[in-house]
Amino acid sequence: MPLDVFAMVYQLVVIGLVILFIVSLTTFIKNNRHRHHDKNEQLREMNRKLDRIIELLEDSRRK
Repeated sequence: MPLDVFAMVYQLVVIGLVILFIVSLTTFIKNNRHRHHDKNEQLREMNRKLDRIIELLEDSRRK
């Protein structure tokens, strides 16, 4: 009888660890995508600002 209890507890621990792994992996992928999206948005904004600076410099050269 005690062996059955330990086997059941062991199975519950293994199942819990598998579920924890899946949840952790899902959270990691979600956060990684979010960070990637934010980084792309920052790069776009920086490119817009640089384009604006280049335009202003070209305008000042023409005058």
